[in-house]
Amino acid sequence: MIKSDSNSACSQALPHYYDYICGEAKELTPGEVLEHINRCGHCQDEINRLKDELAKKNNYGEHEHIETDSVIVSSLKLHFAYINQHVSCHTVRPFLPALTIRDLEIRVPTPITAHIDNCPACSNDLETIKSLGLTHTQLRLLTQLFSGELHTGSASCSEAKKTISSVASMNYKGISSGILRHLSVCPDCRELLYKARETMYRASLNNPPSSKFYCEKVGPIEIIDYVVPCSIDPEDEEYAEFRKSLVSHLRDCPVCLEKIQDLHNTVYDIVSRNESGIMTCFHVAESDRDVSQPDPNALYDDWPVEVEIIPPRPKLKVSTLILKRLIKPLSAAAVIILVLSLFFTTTSAQAIDLSRIYQALQKIPNIYITMFTPSQKEPVNEIWVSRTSNIYMSKAENQLFLWDLGKGIRKTRLQSTGAVEETKVEGDNLVRLKNHVDSSLGLLPFMNISEAPKNARWQQVTNAEAGNEFPGTVVYELIWTDKSYRVSHQYKKWRAYINPDTNLLKIAEWYGKATEDDKYILESFAVVAYPNEDKIKAVIREIFF
Repeated sequence: MIKSDSNSACSQALPHYYDYICGEAKELTPGEVLEHINRCGHCQDEINRLKDELAKKNNYGEHEHIETDSVIVSSLKLHFAYINQHVSCHTVRPFLPALTIRDLEIRVPTPITAHIDNCPACSNDLETIKSLGLTHTQLRLLTQLFSGELHTGSASCSEAKKTISSVASMNYKGISSGILRHLSVCPDCRELLYKARETMYRASLNNPPSSKFYCEKVGPIEIIDYVVPCSIDPEDEEYAEFRKSLVSHLRDCPVCLEKIQDLHNTVYDIVSRNESGIMTCFHVAESDRDVSQPDPNALYDDWPVEVEIIPPRPKLKVSTLILKRLIKPLSAAAVIILVLSLFFTTTSAQAIDLSRIYQALQKIPNIYITMFTPSQKEPVNEIWVSRTSNIYMSKAENQLFLWDLGKGIRKTRLQSTGAVEETKVEGDNLVRLKNHVDSSLGLLPFMNISEAPKNARWQQVTNAEAGNEFPGTVVYELIWTDKSYRVSHQYKKWRAYINPDTNLLKIAEWYGKATEDDKYILESFAVVAYPNEDKIKAVIREIFF
């Protein structure tokens, strides 16, 4: 029998405190340990202390309601700073976690809520976050994650990768908080962490859950620390010992490991989601104006504001909601903020979304592409496309090919002899070629934007950073990793020089590197022009007729 005054007995009992609180003591705790806990005053004090800590993490207690009015006012100031500015999904994302807190509900329309009301993607993200039921502290963590306030810090990828196996197993001993922050933010290392957990999950599939009660109790609140590990401070985690039993269950339980993976996808899908293409602009109405075609489902009736929905290209009819009378009662703080917001008139340039480049390329009728490699002065390939005439022509080395997609024929001309051969193209070959002509023609890294991996990052770079020597263009980069066996360079970068007025490519460059620490190497580039139909036909006549 274990004596109640034994320090070793208390040490043995400590990992079972969580089981005791959850009602799993009889099933998971040795009998002599359970008897010790029931009659040990020290253990009972520690269990009560743990209960208090869990209550803080799982409930919206009074300590989290301090100066609620002040928090709402501060939040409104941040919202109304975007009056008269274009608001995109990227702008809205950091505001989403706070909008799920019931006590901080904003009851007046703002530039941020106006975008959410008109953007199904952001509205869905908001509902997803709300469904997690996270604590205030955990929602603040998501706000930092979504806003980019969390940085990789001084820890490098090579340092972080050494710890991935331990972090996946939820063993943080000897791991710095800087590395945990890096693993939470770095897309490459985060993906490796996900894969390590996926290996654990697959290995656990042959094992039945050790406790169905545990599985029922485990939710986002209990596991988000293991999804975004920067919330853990390994050097100062007062309640780490209390988690031992839970962590032991999580490591081997396929049900709970799957929950962790699902939550990872939920959180980081929001982090990495591309722009929906919906842009809104919120104005305070200048006067009571009549609306020729009012929206019968207007979301802001009776508020003195108007919301302009700016559609993606091609430009659609702009829907404007002009709202006339101020009938709904406003709190004093909201009135002050609404008045102060009139002074925020800054506008911002609209960023180019990757999807717009795809759309522009797919809609342009005629394209001429010249492909190069850095080692050759002459082009390695030339391509002419006329979507109007259903023509695709390419020139590579000493051969010229002309596909007439309407007639389903291919003409081949050998430059050495000038002889022309004609063959029939049909079936799957014809379908694949038509799909290729209707796509981005290989000018973008992926046939369809949906094929871009989750780890891809889309960002604008300055002309100086890119060495941009092409007037009238802006420069963007898509960066991702490709771990498939088909590629020699796993780290990829695609750089685009774009006409901001048309969203059309002028130059596209492909880069790669073998390891993360290497410098990107230019592998190939394309020069793109958009001739009229007559020029395309003139080239075809010169070559084949």
